[in-house]
Amino acid sequence: MGSVSRFWGWALGAVLVMVLLTSGGCGILGIGNPTLRTFEVAPHKGSCFGLFATLCLQVREPGETDFGNLYETPVGFDYEWGFAYVIQVEEHDVENPPADGSSIRRVLRKIIAKTPTAPGSTFELTLVGGSGIRSLGDDLYSLFSGPQQMVCAGSEECAELGRLVMEQSWMRITLAHPPDRQDPFPITAWALCADQQGPC
Repeated sequence: MGSVSRFWGWALGAVLVMVLLTSGGCGILGIGNPTLRTFEVAPHKGSCFGLFATLCLQVREPGETDFGNLYETPVGFDYEWGFAYVIQVEEHDVENPPADGSSIRRVLRKIIAKTPTAPGSTFELTLVGGSGIRSLGDDLYSLFSGPQQMVCAGSEECAELGRLVMEQSWMRITLAHPPDRQDPFPITAWALCADQQGPC
């Protein structure tokens, strides 16, 4: 009986392989032929807005001036804040993606360069109190409940910032890269958004 079971198991496996090969197995698996692309990745994430506000990688192709949002991190890419990257990815067309998913699946092929950014260099984020920025006490804030934190300098402006965070206000916040990447990002400036219903 064991040999018969092994035979039918082998036969079923062989039929499955043939079906995948003759009908474009990648299509059945939901992945098309890959395209190679190179991206420059900024040393900080940026605010992006889809179904909800979040943070996205900031990428551009070599020769481009402006960075744009990459809503899904390439598979296998372990991004670290404070480093600028040049990466090569494989892009696969995904057939029948989920309603909230991308039609392109990106997989890291290799990291071409990884360069630390200068401490003190600044960047801006649009954040909403209660989700994008949460108070942890003592002028310390979390960034989208992630491991990254922000710190204010303990002035009257910081007290006002804390109040606006509690009121779930939209704010444009300027952050600096700290000398030690384990430290919180210092908040160097902030401004209340004119439109309290969306990004500014």
